[in-house]
Amino acid sequence: MRKGLILLGILAMLFTPINVKANGNVLLKPHKDAKVTIFANGKNITMNLPEEKIVETFKYTKGGEKIGTVSTSVIVKIDSETNEIEYLEDYDIMPLDSQDNTNTKSYWKANISINYILTNSYINYKNVSGSWTKLSSNAPAITNKEVVYGGMFKDGYPLVTKYPSSNSFSYDTYFGNRPYNYGGAIMANAHCNVGGQYFAVECGLRL
Repeated sequence: MRKGLILLGILAMLFTPINVKANGNVLLKPHKDAKVTIFANGKNITMNLPEEKIVETFKYTKGGEKIGTVSTSVIVKIDSETNEIEYLEDYDIMPLDSQDNTNTKSYWKANISINYILTNSYINYKNVSGSWTKLSSNAPAITNKEVVYGGMFKDGYPLVTKYPSSNSFSYDTYFGNRPYNYGGAIMANAHCNVGGQYFAVECGLRL
């Protein structure tokens, strides 16, 4: 069920191609995406993160390759009384210690990054990394940690699932160079259960 929803999220990314021609080494200008998903108490909430919450860094090689990273991080608040999970949109504006800081409220932070090499003819999805960080001593443990990564291109990237044994992870994909078609994408999704509820963060790049 959840993996099916993840796949639907990937397909939604793919059907909004951006074919912007740019001056420089690489012809097209990829578009970065990120979202957070929470399944709690029978409710399903998925939010696309605003542009300012997504960090993209890159450099060009002498040969014209674009070496880039797309990353994002989110903080959620867990209420042990109501078993609710809430995504904090303004955590970078309002310090956590100014929010509810009682024995029933606690916080987790999730980070995820993808690394790639892009040319005018191929993309190489190199690595996915990330972490879950407990921000409150009373925060419930996270369980059922999974990382799903892959992409959609005419030559294909498979969807790969990994099961991190700790609260941080880094996986080289070994996908190699793949020709892309406009409208393709690469993505990564890190999800877990916290306080018995499902919480996921995802980032990607649309071509």
